[in-house]
Amino acid sequence: MSDKEIIARILRGDSKLYATIVGRYRAKVMSRAIAILKREDLAIEVVQLTFVRAYERLDQWHGGESIAPWLLTICAHQSINQLDRARRLAPREPSDNTPADAYDADREQQLARLEEAIDSLPPDEQLIIRLHYYNHRSTSEIAKEMSLTQSNVLVRLHRIREKLKRHINSHDDR
Repeated sequence: MSDKEIIARILRGDSKLYATIVGRYRAKVMSRAIAILKREDLAIEVVQLTFVRAYERLDQWHGGESIAPWLLTICAHQSINQLDRARRLAPREPSDNTPADAYDADREQQLARLEEAIDSLPPDEQLIIRLHYYNHRSTSEIAKEMSLTQSNVLVRLHRIREKLKRHINSHDDR
């Protein structure tokens, strides 16, 4: 059943079908939230807010066959709001007077290139990498969360790592 058909049925009172929309797009929305927020705890909250906000305003969706772009737009707005809220509530830290040579500038550049490479990945690949390496999730946990097999997650991780290496190496050659 297409998103358009599901939404029409939800608007006619079959609200249980909204779980289908959530299941279909939760991983994409989570990936977008993590890409913007860089923190899983905030991203989880934003994903929940996104689907609640979308449900409350479902009658305002005037999309085509997929509701994904609309959900991702709501997610982006919720993420930006969350960042603003976190900045306002964050305690002010004193400036760091560490001398410039106290850190390894080369290492910082490598990390920046890696982050750039990760940000260039499609949302589902970003999600797998961030869940595995940043949030220390096992491949079986990722498989369950994304409705994949563990073997599929392992293959994807391998391919994504290769893609990241190529991206970083292509920038090193410049």
